[in-house]
Amino acid sequence: MRKIIVSFTLVSLLLVGLMPTLSVEAVSWGNRYIEPPTINQQPGFIPFNQIFAPLSVPGNAANVIRDPSNQYDVGVEVNPNQTNQSGAIWSKDRIVDLSADSFQASMALFFGQVPKQPGDGMAFALTGVRPTVIGNNGASIGVWGSKDDDSAAAAATNARTLKKSFVVAFDTYPNADDFDLNIWKNVTANTKQYIAHGYPNLASNYGTRQEWWFNRAILSLPTDAVTRLPNNLSDGTWHTFNVSWQRDDDHKGGTLTYQFETGSALGLISKAVHWTDSDINRIFGTQELYLGFTGSTGNSTEANVASFRAIPGVVAANGQASLSRNQQPVDATTELHSGDRVDSEYTLMSTGDGRQPWPLAGTLTAVLNKPQGLSYLTPSGSHLAVNQSMRLNATINQQPITLSAKLTTAETLTITDIPAFALNTTTTLHLSLPLQVDALTPGSGSHAVRAQTGTVYGDNAHILFQTAATDNTLDYLLVAPPAPITPPHPSGGIQVPDNFAFTTPEGTNPTVADIINQRFDGQSPLPMNNRSWLRGPSNQQDAIRIDGHHKAPLRLNVAMSPL
Repeated sequence: MRKIIVSFTLVSLLLVGLMPTLSVEAVSWGNRYIEPPTINQQPGFIPFNQIFAPLSVPGNAANVIRDPSNQYDVGVEVNPNQTNQSGAIWSKDRIVDLSADSFQASMALFFGQVPKQPGDGMAFALTGVRPTVIGNNGASIGVWGSKDDDSAAAAATNARTLKKSFVVAFDTYPNADDFDLNIWKNVTANTKQYIAHGYPNLASNYGTRQEWWFNRAILSLPTDAVTRLPNNLSDGTWHTFNVSWQRDDDHKGGTLTYQFETGSALGLISKAVHWTDSDINRIFGTQELYLGFTGSTGNSTEANVASFRAIPGVVAANGQASLSRNQQPVDATTELHSGDRVDSEYTLMSTGDGRQPWPLAGTLTAVLNKPQGLSYLTPSGSHLAVNQSMRLNATINQQPITLSAKLTTAETLTITDIPAFALNTTTTLHLSLPLQVDALTPGSGSHAVRAQTGTVYGDNAHILFQTAATDNTLDYLLVAPPAPITPPHPSGGIQVPDNFAFTTPEGTNPTVADIINQRFDGQSPLPMNNRSWLRGPSNQQDAIRIDGHHKAPLRLNVAMSPL
């Protein structure tokens, strides 16, 4: 099992002693925009005091959203819903370390509510150099070069292009005739929005088009870097955005994975980008990076807003999840059948070398997503029902403890009172949950499942359980038993009617006495012609027909039970 180390922060070390004791439950969202949705009945955001700040330059449209008490930074208005805006907010320090085993960031993004022609979008960015200028507005969404540049090289080196960076851009306006020409060429979809990742400071991310006698820069991104969306992101709802990093086992590079909930039939999209150490040096010039958001409008407008659920920083902890059957790992190729016993394993580990304990106050709560098609088993072996609780055996540093688990909804298991992870102490919590595959409908075939894992909540970090899969899901196949076989009625062979009756040659029912005495009225002994015994409901002989193609004789034997 791979090792994952995830770091989070809420308040910088220098200000921990200066701020009130933090309890997320006591912090309210600001009233400028709708509140980020709760996650499994837990707050959908954490404060980020002293971690991020808008770039202090003229023309920056970004603003921090404060809670009603004006004590906590709870969200970021990257830009308001006004024309020709460009905003940016960046971490004050280098909070992302690509030399570490891993990091994780979790956010929720809001693109306003503009049913028609929103624009222009927002971008998540990592950079090796903290910017000192605001990026280009409009189609550039604060990170790319300008559509007015006359070459790819000019766009990459534009003074307002985000230098030494990697970005995930959420583009909400179709500049299909100029800057986004390559992305929308030959695409006839009504909604033209997309998500793409790229490197604004590299000329390879641009091309040129000819406009009269001038050349103009356009984006030129690899096909696998772009995901076109069928829906409008400016739909008045929040969209989940997660980013994680996993260092290679040989420590010569790693993979950055980002996931975004589209709110459409595409569901959760997931992209993975691999960098060698040489790539990291070429792109960023360093392995310690700043994290930030940019956003912009042109003549079309939308508000671009971000909130945080996990921020790389000073709480060092990780979460891992896996499934096994008969002590063998379950993966995307594993076939699970009705009644199979499956074990789900969850591990939380803190290295203890962060700057803050986790949580700052109180205990932790884990909310696990019940894998589709499986049910939790109680100690007595029955299926755990909704609103039913059970005691759960776990270990901390291999010492047994007991936790409380409750199936709070049909799809979520909530585990409460998980002890805090202290500073300067390596702590490992392990728990195992038995499950059983539900009865699958015979004949329904098989289907692949990509089950989400779950999250552990504290007042200063929400940690997602990671898996071996690229998109951090629990993958398996549910295989139903075959449908019952109904024998056909072939043209030959034995044809069985819906019912048949024993009759006398005259079509009447024989009495028990007739059979015992082997007599029918006026006839002795009982005739032994079997064709006289078996007749259909309408007195038709051949109620059971023996096909002549059978070489061996076939006989139907009928016996009476003893009197």
